[in-house]
Amino acid sequence: MIIMSLILAAVAFWIRTIGVALIPAILFAVFVPKAELDSMQLIKNYRTYVSLLFLAGVLGLVLYVLAPYTNYEQIIIRLIQTSISESNPIEALILHLNWKLSEIAQIVLNIPISIVPNWLLPLFLLSGGLVALLLGHGFYAQLKTLRHTDIYFAIYALIVLIWHYQDPRFWLPVLPFLLLFFYHGLKHYSHVSFIRLGRKTWISLYIVMGCIAFIYSTYLTFSGEKFADHYGNGAYRGIYREAFFGTPMANKTEIQEQQLAILNWYEPRAKNK
Repeated sequence: MIIMSLILAAVAFWIRTIGVALIPAILFAVFVPKAELDSMQLIKNYRTYVSLLFLAGVLGLVLYVLAPYTNYEQIIIRLIQTSISESNPIEALILHLNWKLSEIAQIVLNIPISIVPNWLLPLFLLSGGLVALLLGHGFYAQLKTLRHTDIYFAIYALIVLIWHYQDPRFWLPVLPFLLLFFYHGLKHYSHVSFIRLGRKTWISLYIVMGCIAFIYSTYLTFSGEKFADHYGNGAYRGIYREAFFGTPMANKTEIQEQQLAILNWYEPRAKNK
């Protein structure tokens, strides 16, 4: 099982380097026979801190070995350095916080920020802060019994939270945990009538938004020539028109050339095979 776990972790890392978050979870599962620990006893045991130092050392060694095959320094350090150089540390920190609150709100409420009007953005970010607090409370309650899945979620979330970039899709691999912890956070305050109503409203809203997204995605799939105009609000119109219908796009940037090459390689409907 250990060998199979390491093989699968290696495959996950090869697909996305954030698969490194699986390493601490695997080590926890290997060294903890019952696959769970009582957190309070863990905190009082000096061996805990020795084990944490050991795990930190192993993780550091893994990152050092894998460093030549990744660009972690680019996506973690240089992005924030660039942001600070373009503004200042305070503005870069506020921007980073806004991004993360927006990501959490989008993924947990199932509402893309692209459909949120500008005048509602402050309220949307405020709801992201409330969601984050409830998530944190639900996760804290879960930590009374520490499991390898909690280790995986904590490491994965830490990497995404540190990353100075905005994209809620990167939370999808831990979406079940996010929804579970948010539900537990809401459940803890179920004695409050407002929160009890909010829990039912959230579940209903999540299902409705999912149905709308499914219907719209199905429409896009069969929209033919209109696909280029509607997908991403038309942001990739020129690239899709060249790939699907052979209409040349003038003055392509290097990134657009790469996007077009990917479409030509993977998309069966692309003309320029």
